[in-house]
Amino acid sequence: MSSGKRSADDGPPWQGLALIGALLIAQTFTDFGWKGPWNDPSFTQGAIGLLGGVMLYLAWFRWHFKLHGLLPTLDRWKDPEKGMRLLALAGAATFIAAWVVGNPLASYFPEPSGLLLGLFGLLMMLQAAYAWMMLFGPLSEEE
Repeated sequence: MSSGKRSADDGPPWQGLALIGALLIAQTFTDFGWKGPWNDPSFTQGAIGLLGGVMLYLAWFRWHFKLHGLLPTLDRWKDPEKGMRLLALAGAATFIAAWVVGNPLASYFPEPSGLLLGLFGLLMMLQAAYAWMMLFGPLSEEE
């Protein structure tokens, strides 16, 4: 039986953010929408979906690093070299998925899906490039 208390290893709660974020993103794939203050239902759905993406990111950060925050700085990474490689691969895969979603499968996804996936993929590759520069490149402290 659980005492209901959280241990220090659990980190901040993330499950609620993940659930709400997933629901907000899921609504972008429906035809349900309202005009909102800008008089455009698709823009309202996109804005709500973007908020859901932010909530999913915050949930991932809390789950992965076990603390509140926004920036995954290198000192928080357990294995920066491995993480850099995985992040670069994930960024490239996301960028390829952006092309697939925005071109051959464009009729099955909302219009800005490929653009947003491309942005996420480029941001992941930018973070990986920064990690490489900090570990091995011109920003490295080793001489």
